[in-house]
Amino acid sequence: MAVHSAVVHATVHVPQERQSVSAVEDRFRAGSPGVPMSRGVLRHMYGLDQRTVAPPEEQPSDLAVRAARSLLEESGTPARKVDLLLYADILADMEEPATAHVVAAKLGLDCPVFDLKNACNGVLNALEVADAFVRAGQYRRVLITSAEVSTR
Repeated sequence: MAVHSAVVHATVHVPQERQSVSAVEDRFRAGSPGVPMSRGVLRHMYGLDQRTVAPPEEQPSDLAVRAARSLLEESGTPARKVDLLLYADILADMEEPATAHVVAAKLGLDCPVFDLKNACNGVLNALEVADAFVRAGQYRRVLITSAEVSTR
């Protein structure tokens, strides 16, 4: 019998804080005085009025944990049922340990974990890796987490 994988639940956590696009432009101008930027260019290019910003004290793991907790609660999955945790993102809380270890500790998980970093493709690659592990029979439930604070 062939083993298949499926995404059975997904959720997000979006921080409450916002920053206006004009504040982003002002910050860019202050940090790059030699690079001209017309006022309103970001709104014109991207259609943005504001962006979401994580509080300065929050690490990527904090954002990932908030989403993961919601997912586990909403899906009725106890932490002990997670077989593998993947953290797929660019930024980390620190160089070592891997952010996946930090996320697992905050969630109370007791399973293998690792970070998978590949810029914009990270989550897609994490899905591919999870699929391969499930198809191989290595793991049954894989939790993929991701969080970014690079806009700081």
